Amino acid sequence: MFTPNITVINKNEEYTEIVRAIIKKKKLIPAFRVLNFGKESFKEASKAFFSHNNLPVDEIVVTSIDPTKIIYQPIEIPSVKNMKTLLSIANFKAAMQFSLPPKEVQIDSINGFNSIKKGSIIPTFVVAKRATLSEFEREIMSAGFPAIDILSIKPHSVLNLINKDLTAKNYILFVVDYNYAMIFIVENNEIIGINIFDEGFGDLKNIYQWKYNEDPSLFERELLIGKNEFSEKRIDEISTLLSEQLGYQMKMNIQNSLSNSPNIKKSDWDKYIDFYVIGQSELSTEVYYEALNKCLIEDYKVSIVPMTNQNKGLISYSSYGLLLRGGESFEKNKFSLE
Repeated sequence: MFTPNITVINKNEEYTEIVRAIIKKKKLIPAFRVLNFGKESFKEASKAFFSHNNLPVDEIVVTSIDPTKIIYQPIEIPSVKNMKTLLSIANFKAAMQFSLPPKEVQIDSINGFNSIKKGSIIPTFVVAKRATLSEFEREIMSAGFPAIDILSIKPHSVLNLINKDLTAKNYILFVVDYNYAMIFIVENNEIIGINIFDEGFGDLKNIYQWKYNEDPSLFERELLIGKNEFSEKRIDEISTLLSEQLGYQMKMNIQNSLSNSPNIKKSDWDKYIDFYVIGQSELSTEVYYEALNKCLIEDYKVSIVPMTNQNKGLISYSSYGLLLRGGESFEKNKFSLE
């Protein structure tokens, strides 16, 4: 009997995580995982992966491209009947804005068609050069992987883990990865504002080494895939130092996110007081929650984002989200990680 598998490639400038999972009913069962750090991590992780796995050409391959390789662009669109027409118009407008032929541009909407059709929001589109996407796919396939089936954007896959039934209709979501963080402004489950900045949890290695005079490699790994196994004292000490480092700058990042959204009036800023935090693991989420709660407590209600399924396996939240995305493309079911 055919047993489908999903291979997730979570590739970053500073780390690569490759996970292969079996789909069994509504469960995703990780069968293999490799994680490497450093500039050569993709090459090393791929070599380790293929020393234990042979992938058929019909393997479901899911990966994500770094958000610095694309552009988020709000584009006003006239009323249209379907998504195909909407994307065609947006493609033409985006190409004109960036002085490129439309055939050289790839575009997709991060907003649902119903919200766009109602005219309740100015949609935001992901705009990428086709040449950039082709180069990325060639790099993946040159390591021996089949063609990509699903290409997401880091760290959008984390959004697959969030409980959509949040009591807050308007909120700010802070997502942090190794070498960058993103702020999403959300209204009624639609993203209406985005801001990205290069302040990821990889910077915490230096804080950790300075504070404890220890090799930070274990801490680095736990920030990406670990459970919250560090002492409360250490988490408090690190988060305090981090809050002092972020402080004023985080408030400016939030204000920039709100002011740059074409969907938010300044008079409505006070609606966005719920502030949710998610990292790549229990540990990085906890550290950033503690840090941001310390420096934002006077202006925002800071919480750890509620997740639909807790990650029981030692894989990053981004890889977990990509696994769910791959599973949902195979069968329209809700999946969980076993």
